[in-house]
Amino acid sequence: MVFLLAAPVVVLFIAGVSYLMWRRRVDAEVAEGAEIEWDRLGRAEPDLVQGLDLERFRAVYAKVMTPRGPLYMLMGAAAIVAATPLIFMVMSGAIYLADVLGLTPERFNIVGFVTVEDGVVRLLDQGSEIARYWNFSIVGFALFFGLIIAWVAIASLFARAYWRRLPGSLREEIIRAR
Repeated sequence: MVFLLAAPVVVLFIAGVSYLMWRRRVDAEVAEGAEIEWDRLGRAEPDLVQGLDLERFRAVYAKVMTPRGPLYMLMGAAAIVAATPLIFMVMSGAIYLADVLGLTPERFNIVGFVTVEDGVVRLLDQGSEIARYWNFSIVGFALFFGLIIAWVAIASLFARAYWRRLPGSLREEIIRAR
């Protein structure tokens, strides 16, 4: 059981280290691109960059040109891994509460009475085992789809944050920065 919890954490750690190494290379390339673009815009469109110094332009260029998707995916995956035990606790508590409140079936509510071929209704005493199987299948169904729904909700929060903070084009961001 510990492996099921530790494996995603180890995978996320490896992904995080890989992301940091990749991000360092991307930042160097973006800084180089900012120098080239600064020179080009200084010659081609000096009115556009008027009022900006090189450091401010680098910040604007990095905001526009740095890939943001991998960071949001890594944060979303980390949030999903961190929230999964909490989701299981909340859903297990809800199932326990439903059982305490009597919302799960008792053994005779499922297969307590069966009509036999002679038309007489007879009581069968195998309801507890059948109820146990029924409850396990309903609980498994609820846990599985509840977990999937919770994961989709977490992923949608990170997707909304990604699109809400999406920068404009380089020209728009330069105009905003001035």
